[in-house]
Amino acid sequence: MSRTVQGRFTPIELSGETVQQTVTRIELVDHVESAFAAGPATRSDLLAAAAASHARPEVIEVLQRLSDIQYRTVRDLWKELSDVPVGA
Repeated sequence: MSRTVQGRFTPIELSGETVQQTVTRIELVDHVESAFAAGPATRSDLLAAAAASHARPEVIEVLQRLSDIQYRTVRDLWKELSDVPVGA
């Protein structure tokens, strides 16, 4: 069974089978937590951090859905990204 996040999947080839990889909150945190090192972060800060950490295009697409406001902590992201699952 697979779940989608706004239709965002990355196909992965495993032993001749294609498996869909969903963007998760864990993956998002891995790519954006550095943006909060100096305090609140904006959508632009989050996108820059994700790009610098070589995030998948699907991660960038999810972050682009965020409003252009300041987020005090990574937890603030989940208010707008409530449809993103915690883990796969």
